[in-house]
Amino acid sequence: MAPTIRLNRSTRFAGFTAAVTRKSEDGKQEYYPAQKLTIEQAIAAYTTGSAFAEFDEKQKGTLAPGMLADFIVLDRDLTAIPPEKILDTHVLQTVVGGKTVYQSE
Repeated sequence: MAPTIRLNRSTRFAGFTAAVTRKSEDGKQEYYPAQKLTIEQAIAAYTTGSAFAEFDEKQKGTLAPGMLADFIVLDRDLTAIPPEKILDTHVLQTVVGGKTVYQSE
């Protein structure tokens, strides 16, 4: 199993949160609010969008037969919580190439 890497609150989901809220981490400063993404758009950017940017969308970006199975399991449904709560999200499991490489305790 891969070594455990602990991320503090300020690094977990920081980019994802910024994409959805367009606010600084402390929530005091808002940047270009018209450029906010919906949670669904942010998820797509981090999945199918990332695969497309790598020219690897035929193998990555979605969970489907024949695709590489890289995904995380979270402790909450990001589509069902306020964007301000995203930074409190914890990864429960990480699967890379169909193999579990991280499992929370």
